[in-house]
Amino acid sequence: MYFMTDPIAERSIKRMRVAGSEDLEKIAARRALRYGFLEDTNTRGLLAKSGFDTSVSVFVKDHAEAYKFLKNGEIDAFFDEGVAETYFDKYGDVYAEEFYPLVYTGVSLATRNPLLEPVISVVQKALKGGARQHVTLLYNQGYRGYLRHKFRQRLTEEEKEYIRAHGATGRPVPYLAECDNYPLSFYNAHDAAWQGIAIDVLEELAQLTGLNFSLAHSRIIKWPEMMAMLENGEASMVTELIRTRARENRFIWGKVPFHKDCYALLSKSEFQDLRLNEVPFVRVGLVTETANAEVF
Repeated sequence: MYFMTDPIAERSIKRMRVAGSEDLEKIAARRALRYGFLEDTNTRGLLAKSGFDTSVSVFVKDHAEAYKFLKNGEIDAFFDEGVAETYFDKYGDVYAEEFYPLVYTGVSLATRNPLLEPVISVVQKALKGGARQHVTLLYNQGYRGYLRHKFRQRLTEEEKEYIRAHGATGRPVPYLAECDNYPLSFYNAHDAAWQGIAIDVLEELAQLTGLNFSLAHSRIIKWPEMMAMLENGEASMVTELIRTRARENRFIWGKVPFHKDCYALLSKSEFQDLRLNEVPFVRVGLVTETANAEVF
C-alpha cells in the first residue's frame, strides 16, 4: 500500500534527438517516422491520446539503448518525461525539445512506510491549502539551476573567463536594439520600454549564463548609425542582422537562428495582386543601406 499526495509537479513529455540530425519533416516525406519509447511506461499511450501518430513505435529497455538507436538511425526521435534529458548529458550530442501539443504527467510524493504517512498528510494539506504554485516555483528554480550547470559543463576556460569578466560585477555586454522591428525588437512608447522576442531571448540568456547585457544607446537610432556602432566596436551585437554576401566575412554569425521569417512585398489593400514576374514593372520602395535592399 502506498501513501501518496496529489501531483506536486507536472512533467511535460519531451522529444530527444541527436544534434545535427536530418529534419523530421524531410524524413517524413520519404517514409514513416520511427519513434522510441521506454518499455513498461505509458508515454506512448499519452501521446496517442493527444492525437499524435505513434503507429511506428520502437520500445527500448533503457536510455543507453535509446541513445544507441538514435545514433544508428533505428529511431528518429525518443520520447520520455522531460527529466530524461539528464540521462543523455554524458553523451553531449543529444538535445531535448518540448513536444506539442503539450502532454503532461503528474508526479506525486509517495511512500510505503507507514511511519512516513504523517509527512504525506502534511504535504497534502499544504497542496490543498494553496501551496501548489509555490512548489511549482521551486520545481522551476531547480530546473533552471540544472540548465545553468549543464551549460557551464560545456564551457572552455576562455569562455568561463569571459563570463566572469562580463557578469553581474563586470563589464556589461553592449547590444543594439531596433526600434521598429516588431515582434523581434521594438520600442514601446506606451510602456517606455524596449520589448520583443530578441529582448526576451537576451533576458533568458542572462539568467542562464550570468552575463550582463546592456543597451548601447539611450535613444532611438537609425540603421546606418547602428551598423557603424556595430562595426567600430561600440556594441557587441544587434537584435537582428540579416546575413548577406556583403556582410558574410565582416561579422561572427550564430549557427542556430532564434527566429525565422520570410520576405514580403507590402502594398495598400486596394493595389492589384502581383505575380513575381510583374514586380520589375512596378515602383518598389526600399530602405537604403539595408539587407532587404541588397536582397531585393
